Amino acid sequence: MRRLAQPQVVTTAAIAAAASALLCLPRMVQWGKRPFALWYVEATIFLGGFVLWAFVFAWHTEYTRRPVFTLKIKPSIFTAATFVGILCALGLHFSLDPAMRRISPEEYPVDLNGWLATALFGLAFTDLFLIFAPYAWLVRLIRNERVAAGLTIALGVGV
Repeated sequence: MRRLAQPQVVTTAAIAAAASALLCLPRMVQWGKRPFALWYVEATIFLGGFVLWAFVFAWHTEYTRRPVFTLKIKPSIFTAATFVGILCALGLHFSLDPAMRRISPEEYPVDLNGWLATALFGLAFTDLFLIFAPYAWLVRLIRNERVAAGLTIALGVGV
């Protein structure tokens, strides 16, 4: 737990949380029935993101012995991940989306700006909330990367 309070962790978490909050701003601006003021929603995203990024920067590298961000990705892994992502997107588009569009049409973007705002929110906060922070927390708690990965996947499927 001491690693969460180290100056380097606090600084990098604050920078990453500010970037996440900024990238989430277009989606928050487009949120028509927002129950709170925009500044409050953005502050909440920043504070929540700060805690989640602190988990990542404090524990990921220490317990996995790998950097948080990897810029050198093997082309075969990138190709496989892209292919699986496209297949999953097509599966959701044809199976789940038609029913969900009838239930909550406001959740689906109607133009390119809406799509970009939703994509930025997904990249800036959803992945942090469902993948990066839970994995860092679980790998610290369990100290087994495979079990932590499995539980992280289970969380994502459950949500």
